[in-house]
Amino acid sequence: MHETQHTTKTISTRNDVTTRQDATPPAQQDGTPATPPDGLPIGSLRAGGVAALVQAATFVFGFVIYGTVIASADYGSPGVDPATHVAFLADNQLVLHVWYAVIYLVFGAALVVLAPAVYDRLQTRAPVLARSATVFGLIWATLMFAVGMSAIVGGDMAVALRGSDPAQAASLWTTVNLLVEGMGGGIELVGGLWMLLVGVAGLRAGVFPTWLNRVAVVAGTAGVASTALVATDVVTGIFGLGSIVWFTWLGVHMVAVSPRATAAPQLTRGPDACRPSGGARVRTIPRR
Repeated sequence: MHETQHTTKTISTRNDVTTRQDATPPAQQDGTPATPPDGLPIGSLRAGGVAALVQAATFVFGFVIYGTVIASADYGSPGVDPATHVAFLADNQLVLHVWYAVIYLVFGAALVVLAPAVYDRLQTRAPVLARSATVFGLIWATLMFAVGMSAIVGGDMAVALRGSDPAQAASLWTTVNLLVEGMGGGIELVGGLWMLLVGVAGLRAGVFPTWLNRVAVVAGTAGVASTALVATDVVTGIFGLGSIVWFTWLGVHMVAVSPRATAAPQLTRGPDACRPSGGARVRTIPRR
Protein backbone atom coordinates (compact mmCIF):
# COMPACT_ATOMS: atom_id res chain seq x y z
CA MET A 1 0.00 0.00 0.00
CA HIS A 2 1.43 3.24 -1.13
CA GLU A 3 1.13 6.28 1.08
CA THR A 4 0.16 9.35 -0.99
CA GLN A 5 1.41 12.74 -0.07
CA HIS A 6 -0.08 15.77 -1.74
CA THR A 7 2.32 18.63 -2.29
CA THR A 8 1.18 22.02 -3.47
CA LYS A 9 3.21 23.30 -6.37
CA THR A 10 2.64 26.79 -7.70
CA ILE A 11 3.03 27.27 -11.42
CA SER A 12 2.90 30.80 -12.76
CA THR A 13 2.48 31.90 -16.37
CA ARG A 14 5.08 34.60 -15.74
CA ASN A 15 8.66 34.33 -14.60
CA ASP A 16 9.11 33.54 -10.95
CA VAL A 17 7.26 36.29 -9.12
CA THR A 18 7.80 36.90 -5.44
CA THR A 19 5.36 38.98 -3.45
CA ARG A 20 7.11 38.75 -0.17
CA GLN A 21 7.03 41.94 1.92
CA ASP A 22 9.70 42.32 4.54
CA ALA A 23 8.92 43.87 7.89
CA THR A 24 12.18 45.79 7.57
CA PRO A 25 12.42 48.48 4.86
CA PRO A 26 14.91 47.58 2.10
CA ALA A 27 16.91 50.71 2.81
CA GLN A 28 17.67 49.40 6.28
CA GLN A 29 18.58 45.80 5.37
CA ASP A 30 22.04 46.73 4.10
CA GLY A 31 22.77 49.05 7.02
CA THR A 32 22.10 52.30 5.18
CA PRO A 33 19.74 54.91 6.69
CA ALA A 34 16.04 54.57 5.99
CA THR A 35 14.73 56.97 3.38
CA PRO A 36 11.31 58.29 2.47
CA PRO A 37 10.00 57.85 -1.09
CA ASP A 38 11.94 60.80 -2.48
CA GLY A 39 15.25 59.47 -1.20
CA LEU A 40 15.94 61.97 1.58
CA PRO A 41 17.69 60.35 4.57
CA ILE A 42 15.41 60.40 7.59
CA GLY A 43 18.17 61.76 9.83
CA SER A 44 18.56 64.78 7.56
CA LEU A 45 14.81 65.37 7.45
CA ARG A 46 14.38 65.22 11.20
CA ALA A 47 17.52 67.25 11.94
CA GLY A 48 16.41 69.92 9.49
CA GLY A 49 13.01 70.12 11.17
CA VAL A 50 14.53 70.52 14.61
CA ALA A 51 16.92 73.18 13.27
CA ALA A 52 14.00 75.12 11.77
CA LEU A 53 12.22 75.10 15.13
CA VAL A 54 15.39 76.35 16.82
CA GLN A 55 15.60 79.19 14.31
CA ALA A 56 11.99 80.15 14.96
CA ALA A 57 12.77 80.22 18.68
CA THR A 58 15.76 82.53 18.09
CA PHE A 59 13.49 84.97 16.24
CA VAL A 60 10.99 84.94 19.12
CA PHE A 61 13.77 85.41 21.66
CA GLY A 62 15.19 88.28 19.63
CA PHE A 63 11.85 90.07 19.42
CA VAL A 64 11.22 89.65 23.15
CA ILE A 65 14.62 91.06 24.19
CA TYR A 66 14.39 93.85 21.66
CA GLY A 67 10.93 94.87 22.82
CA THR A 68 11.66 94.70 26.55
CA VAL A 69 15.26 95.93 26.78
CA ILE A 70 16.59 97.50 23.59
CA ALA A 71 13.75 99.41 21.95
CA SER A 72 13.14 101.74 24.90
CA ALA A 73 16.76 102.91 24.77
CA ASP A 74 16.74 103.25 20.97
CA TYR A 75 19.97 101.27 21.02
CA GLY A 76 21.74 101.32 17.68
CA SER A 77 19.94 104.37 16.33
CA PRO A 78 22.22 106.74 14.37
CA GLY A 79 20.37 109.69 15.87
CA VAL A 80 21.71 108.94 19.35
CA ASP A 81 25.20 109.92 20.50
CA PRO A 82 27.50 106.85 20.24
CA ALA A 83 28.78 107.53 23.75
CA THR A 84 25.22 106.98 25.01
CA HIS A 85 25.12 103.64 23.20
CA VAL A 86 28.41 102.61 24.76
CA ALA A 87 27.06 103.49 28.20
CA PHE A 88 23.92 101.44 27.55
CA LEU A 89 26.05 98.54 26.34
CA ALA A 90 28.16 98.69 29.49
CA ASP A 91 25.05 98.61 31.69
CA ASN A 92 23.44 95.72 29.77
CA GLN A 93 26.48 93.89 28.48
CA LEU A 94 25.46 90.37 29.50
CA VAL A 95 21.94 90.68 28.12
CA LEU A 96 23.18 92.11 24.83
CA HIS A 97 25.88 89.49 24.43
CA VAL A 98 23.40 86.68 25.04
CA TRP A 99 21.05 88.38 22.60
CA TYR A 100 23.74 88.54 19.92
CA ALA A 101 24.80 84.95 20.57
CA VAL A 102 21.27 83.60 20.20
CA ILE A 103 19.99 85.60 17.25
CA TYR A 104 23.21 85.31 15.24
CA LEU A 105 25.39 82.40 16.37
CA VAL A 106 22.70 79.90 17.34
CA PHE A 107 20.63 80.90 14.32
CA GLY A 108 23.63 80.48 12.00
CA ALA A 109 24.49 77.06 13.41
CA ALA A 110 20.92 75.87 12.92
CA LEU A 111 20.89 77.26 9.38
CA VAL A 112 23.95 75.15 8.52
CA VAL A 113 21.79 72.10 9.33
CA LEU A 114 18.55 73.30 7.74
CA ALA A 115 19.82 74.60 4.38
CA PRO A 116 21.25 71.23 3.21
CA ALA A 117 18.16 69.40 4.49
CA VAL A 118 15.91 71.68 2.45
CA TYR A 119 18.20 71.16 -0.54
CA ASP A 120 17.89 67.38 -0.20
CA ARG A 121 14.12 67.76 -0.15
CA LEU A 122 14.00 69.91 -3.30
CA GLN A 123 16.91 68.82 -5.46
CA THR A 124 15.22 65.91 -7.25
CA ARG A 125 12.36 68.07 -8.55
CA ALA A 126 13.84 71.57 -8.76
CA PRO A 127 17.61 71.05 -8.90
CA VAL A 128 18.66 74.46 -10.23
CA LEU A 129 16.59 76.47 -7.76
CA ALA A 130 17.59 74.12 -4.94
CA ARG A 131 21.30 74.62 -5.62
CA SER A 132 20.99 78.39 -5.92
CA ALA A 133 18.93 78.63 -2.75
CA THR A 134 21.40 76.52 -0.78
CA VAL A 135 24.30 78.76 -1.78
CA PHE A 136 22.46 81.79 -0.42
CA GLY A 137 21.46 79.84 2.69
CA LEU A 138 25.06 78.96 3.53
CA ILE A 139 26.24 82.50 2.76
CA TRP A 140 23.57 83.73 5.18
CA ALA A 141 24.86 81.35 7.85
CA THR A 142 28.42 82.64 7.30
CA LEU A 143 27.27 86.22 7.67
CA MET A 144 25.42 85.36 10.88
CA PHE A 145 28.61 83.99 12.43
CA ALA A 146 30.58 87.05 11.30
CA VAL A 147 27.97 89.47 12.66
CA GLY A 148 27.56 87.70 15.98
CA MET A 149 31.25 87.38 16.72
CA SER A 150 31.97 90.95 15.61
CA ALA A 151 29.18 92.30 17.81
CA ILE A 152 30.32 90.39 20.91
CA VAL A 153 34.05 91.04 20.55
CA GLY A 154 33.57 94.63 19.39
CA GLY A 155 31.21 95.34 22.26
CA ASP A 156 33.71 94.02 24.79
CA MET A 157 36.45 96.20 23.33
CA ALA A 158 34.25 99.31 23.33
CA VAL A 159 33.29 98.80 26.98
CA ALA A 160 36.93 98.20 27.92
CA LEU A 161 37.98 101.47 26.25
CA ARG A 162 35.17 103.48 27.77
CA GLY A 163 37.01 104.29 30.98
CA SER A 164 40.36 105.28 29.45
CA ASP A 165 39.34 106.73 26.07
CA PRO A 166 35.60 107.47 25.70
CA ALA A 167 36.03 109.00 22.25
CA GLN A 168 37.85 105.93 20.95
CA ALA A 169 35.23 103.69 22.52
CA ALA A 170 32.45 105.62 20.77
CA SER A 171 34.31 105.45 17.46
CA LEU A 172 34.86 101.71 17.83
CA TRP A 173 31.19 101.16 18.66
CA THR A 174 30.18 103.08 15.53
CA THR A 175 32.41 100.88 13.37
CA VAL A 176 31.11 97.67 14.92
CA ASN A 177 27.53 98.83 14.56
CA LEU A 178 28.14 99.55 10.87
CA LEU A 179 29.42 96.00 10.37
CA VAL A 180 26.47 94.50 12.23
CA GLU A 181 23.88 96.50 10.32
CA GLY A 182 25.55 96.01 6.95
CA MET A 183 26.10 92.25 7.21
CA GLY A 184 22.71 91.27 8.52
CA GLY A 185 21.16 93.55 11.07
CA GLY A 186 19.69 96.20 8.82
CA ILE A 187 19.43 94.52 5.41
CA GLU A 188 18.00 91.03 4.99
CA LEU A 189 18.93 90.57 1.34
CA VAL A 190 20.76 87.24 1.56
CA GLY A 191 18.27 85.61 3.90
CA GLY A 192 15.42 86.98 1.82
CA LEU A 193 16.89 85.48 -1.36
CA TRP A 194 17.25 82.07 0.30
CA MET A 195 13.66 82.02 1.55
CA LEU A 196 12.31 83.38 -1.73
CA LEU A 197 14.10 80.75 -3.82
CA VAL A 198 13.08 77.95 -1.43
CA GLY A 199 9.46 79.11 -1.64
CA VAL A 200 9.50 79.28 -5.44
CA ALA A 201 11.21 75.88 -5.69
CA GLY A 202 8.68 74.39 -3.29
CA LEU A 203 5.78 75.72 -5.33
CA ARG A 204 7.24 74.38 -8.57
CA ALA A 205 8.19 71.01 -7.12
CA GLY A 206 5.09 70.56 -4.96
CA VAL A 207 7.26 69.37 -2.08
CA PHE A 208 6.06 71.41 0.89
CA PRO A 209 2.49 72.57 1.62
CA THR A 210 1.40 75.29 -0.81
CA TRP A 211 0.73 77.96 1.81
CA LEU A 212 4.03 77.20 3.53
CA ASN A 213 5.79 78.00 0.26
CA ARG A 214 3.73 81.15 -0.17
CA VAL A 215 4.73 82.37 3.29
CA ALA A 216 8.37 81.83 2.28
CA VAL A 217 7.84 83.85 -0.89
CA VAL A 218 6.22 86.75 0.99
CA ALA A 219 8.81 86.82 3.78
CA GLY A 220 11.67 86.41 1.30
CA THR A 221 10.37 89.23 -0.88
CA ALA A 222 10.21 91.47 2.18
CA GLY A 223 13.82 90.59 3.00
CA VAL A 224 14.96 91.46 -0.50
CA ALA A 225 12.93 94.70 -0.38
CA SER A 226 14.79 95.77 2.78
CA THR A 227 17.73 96.75 0.56
CA ALA A 228 15.70 99.76 -0.65
CA LEU A 229 15.85 101.20 2.89
CA VAL A 230 12.28 102.45 2.41
CA ALA A 231 9.75 101.76 5.19
CA THR A 232 12.49 99.72 6.80
CA ASP A 233 10.62 99.01 10.04
CA VAL A 234 7.58 97.71 8.16
CA VAL A 235 9.55 95.60 5.70
CA THR A 236 11.85 94.05 8.29
CA GLY A 237 8.83 93.46 10.53
CA ILE A 238 7.14 91.48 7.76
CA PHE A 239 10.35 89.55 7.20
CA GLY A 240 10.76 88.80 10.91
CA LEU A 241 7.17 87.77 11.61
CA GLY A 242 6.96 85.85 8.36
CA SER A 243 10.17 84.03 9.26
CA ILE A 244 8.75 82.96 12.62
CA VAL A 245 5.67 81.51 10.92
CA TRP A 246 7.69 79.86 8.16
CA PHE A 247 10.42 78.34 10.31
CA THR A 248 7.87 77.02 12.81
CA TRP A 249 5.61 75.53 10.15
CA LEU A 250 8.55 74.09 8.20
CA GLY A 251 10.02 72.54 11.34
CA VAL A 252 6.75 70.94 12.40
CA HIS A 253 6.20 69.65 8.87
CA MET A 254 9.66 68.09 8.53
CA VAL A 255 9.60 66.51 11.99
CA ALA A 256 6.07 65.18 11.48
CA VAL A 257 6.85 63.69 8.08
CA SER A 258 9.96 61.78 9.19
CA PRO A 259 8.19 59.18 11.43
CA ARG A 260 5.73 58.39 8.63
CA ALA A 261 8.58 57.98 6.19
CA THR A 262 10.33 55.48 8.47
CA ALA A 263 7.21 53.41 9.09
CA ALA A 264 7.99 49.84 8.11
CA PRO A 265 5.73 48.12 5.58
CA GLN A 266 3.24 45.74 7.16
CA LEU A 267 3.66 42.04 6.54
CA THR A 268 0.80 40.87 4.29
CA ARG A 269 -1.44 38.36 6.01
CA GLY A 270 -4.53 36.44 5.10
CA PRO A 271 -5.46 34.42 2.03
CA ASP A 272 -3.63 36.75 -0.38
CA ALA A 273 -0.32 36.60 1.47
CA CYS A 274 1.27 34.07 -0.88
CA ARG A 275 -0.70 34.84 -4.03
CA PRO A 276 1.54 35.72 -7.01
CA SER A 277 1.02 39.14 -8.51
CA GLY A 278 0.09 40.05 -12.07
CA GLY A 279 -2.84 37.69 -12.50
CA ALA A 280 -0.78 34.50 -12.42
CA ARG A 281 -2.69 31.20 -12.68
CA VAL A 282 -2.16 28.78 -9.83
CA ARG A 283 -3.00 25.13 -9.78
CA THR A 284 -2.31 22.26 -7.41
CA ILE A 285 -0.66 19.09 -8.73
CA PRO A 286 -0.81 15.94 -6.63
CA ARG A 287 2.48 14.04 -6.56
CA ARG A 288 3.10 10.53 -5.29
